Amino acid sequence: MADASTIPVDPGSPAPPPPAPGSTQKKAVSGAALTIASQGVGQGIRLAASVLIARFVTSDVYGVMALVTLVNQALQMLSDVGIGQSIVQHAKGNDERFLRTAWTMQVIRSVVLTAVGIAVAYPVAAYYETQTEPRDLLFPVIVVSVCSLLISGLTPVSMFLATRTLSVARVTAIDIATQLTALGVSLFFAWQLKNVWALVIGNLASALCRMVLAHVLVPRVPLKPCLDPEARRELWKFGKWVWLSTLLTFAAMNADRIMLPKLLEDYALFGLFGIALSLCVVPVEVLQRIGAGILLPAYARTRRDGKIPPEVFDRVAFVTLLAGGVAIAGVVGAGPGFIRLAYKPSFHAAAALIPWLALVAWARVLQVNAGFALLALGQARSTALAAGAKLVALVVLIPAGFWIGREVGGLYTGLIGAIAGTALSEFARYGVFVRDASRAGLRPLGPDTAATARVVAAGGLAFGSHIALSRADAHPALDMMAGGAVAVLVFTPWLWRAWRMVLPSLPIPAFARLASKPSARS
Repeated sequence: MADASTIPVDPGSPAPPPPAPGSTQKKAVSGAALTIASQGVGQGIRLAASVLIARFVTSDVYGVMALVTLVNQALQMLSDVGIGQSIVQHAKGNDERFLRTAWTMQVIRSVVLTAVGIAVAYPVAAYYETQTEPRDLLFPVIVVSVCSLLISGLTPVSMFLATRTLSVARVTAIDIATQLTALGVSLFFAWQLKNVWALVIGNLASALCRMVLAHVLVPRVPLKPCLDPEARRELWKFGKWVWLSTLLTFAAMNADRIMLPKLLEDYALFGLFGIALSLCVVPVEVLQRIGAGILLPAYARTRRDGKIPPEVFDRVAFVTLLAGGVAIAGVVGAGPGFIRLAYKPSFHAAAALIPWLALVAWARVLQVNAGFALLALGQARSTALAAGAKLVALVVLIPAGFWIGREVGGLYTGLIGAIAGTALSEFARYGVFVRDASRAGLRPLGPDTAATARVVAAGGLAFGSHIALSRADAHPALDMMAGGAVAVLVFTPWLWRAWRMVLPSLPIPAFARLASKPSARS
């Protein structure tokens, strides 16, 4: 999932031509609606996969797979030179030679990544081995998993053209088909093998399915090797900013998952952390997907004289913060009941981690709008500084939180302390975005503070409902529904206001007559 800070905009590239009046807004709203719908379906599929596969495996399988996924992400992000993002934002993004050069560079990169992944597999396995998960188990799993990088490198770059033009229907269809394939394959092999290889094979099937469907369904650029010198220079000029930002961002966004397996030395507990985290980050992933596919190109089109109109920023911030806030408060209220309902008893300890991980998720939601606005203004420096500030905080706060928590109450409490350290570190990153957005004439702090107060109130009441019902030994389904309902009820006035704000922008004439356009200021 693309993070805001990995998609800088080259300040030297020409701005896109002004669109026809109202066309960009309607296309952006339609694209956002489709993106939200596809993300909802996609998250539902991933959640179903997690629940169903957990019927056949233990939590340590999820812990091992989280480590393997981290290795793949590290290889991808630490070598990211922004090929896809260059196509989305560059003036030559439709030029055939530019696209063929981008595809050639992508293929070369995937071959190198796979080779490097195989080379580092044994040292990584040796570093992270435990008594229950020795290096002889981790090593082959990592080697086979990195082969998905080679498959992904063969995906046509025409996929990025759909994002450039805000035409996301086919990409959405491919994403959903890919996830369904991964679910089916993983579930079958989990039933047969009951170990981590089921998830590894599912990942390979997912990469292969996406690559094949992209070649079949997306209008293609001729995939002939090409290394046009001018296009290569343009890609590197943009890519060096992406690389620097991504290098810091990867370390900042994944420091907890890099350090925790070694600190815990318990893949079962690390797997519980992953289960709870997968629920809490859903709102963040949806908003980041909307930001990368909708907000970034839309903000780039609205900027004039190097600025984004504050009223546009305020309206977008109100809607995005509200959507993220309702979702996170809902997860806090409904998540514990859902875990008790859907997972085996051996997974139930993950429920107590949800409120702590929700703090991390909310801090990331606060960064989305300002982060993409700054990227649309070409301020890639801000993303690098923000990632650096968070990384420094993480290196100190995660081990400190873990050791303090472990001394107070043991390994599980140590994990909660590490999560609290991660949440504090996210606010260090957020502070850099607030500072730079304010310098750019935008005003994120006021709306963010008001939204945070609403989330704390709604989440607190919703989690209180869960505690009361669980102590009364209520059915997990009642616990889940009551917690979610409390969260939504607290947000009702603001949801109505957002609905009236969005209606006039929807490409449905009857809706436009039902609403006025209220101010977005909270």
